[in-house]
Amino acid sequence: MNSPRVSKEFAQTDRWWHLRSPIKFAAPALVALTLVTAACGFVATDSDPTATPQPSPTPVSDSGNGGLPPSPAAISQLPSLRDLVERVGPAVVAIDTSTIGVDFFLRRVEQRGSGSGVIVRSDGYIVTNDHVISDASSLRVVLSDGRVLDATTVGRYPDSDIAVVKIDVDEELPVLKFANSDDVRVGDWVLAIGNALGLEGGPTVTAGIVSARGRTL
Repeated sequence: MNSPRVSKEFAQTDRWWHLRSPIKFAAPALVALTLVTAACGFVATDSDPTATPQPSPTPVSDSGNGGLPPSPAAISQLPSLRDLVERVGPAVVAIDTSTIGVDFFLRRVEQRGSGSGVIVRSDGYIVTNDHVISDASSLRVVLSDGRVLDATTVGRYPDSDIAVVKIDVDEELPVLKFANSDDVRVGDWVLAIGNALGLEGGPTVTAGIVSARGRTL
């Protein structure tokens, strides 16, 4: 396995073990930081009981309702993720890329792409997918408040599709920390948030549950 290419400054920090361990990095992300689909979204779970309330099980009735929709009482027991979205949203960013290529007539053309990232250090370090930035000639990060900042690549781990980019800021940014994937249980609620397909209007949010663990897809 090839070793990651990183700056000396970032490699010396106590968080660099994340990039040295693709298993620890890729599992909780996203995984989704898969972090991790083409949209490169960030995933937050409810391992912290204060983050998202667990739904109470709905009793099963044998009376036979003929396949009627669930009652309002049953629906009201589903957890609301609004507070969690508001809490983690500021640490999710959009990443716009520019790549110089050639067209059919061998003319130089600019190709644009987009993806998502998550701020992991308050001084501007952002984790994203390697495929988002691997061929980019320039990078720009769009913060949750709308600011657009130039970014540079700090480290890449192509085997795990993980990369780190850096923006220069004068203030401390909101951050998210990766959970321990060993604490994730089948059936836990999962929140995915990211800038899917570069669509306007802010990040896209969706939710589901952990369906299984330890599978290779």
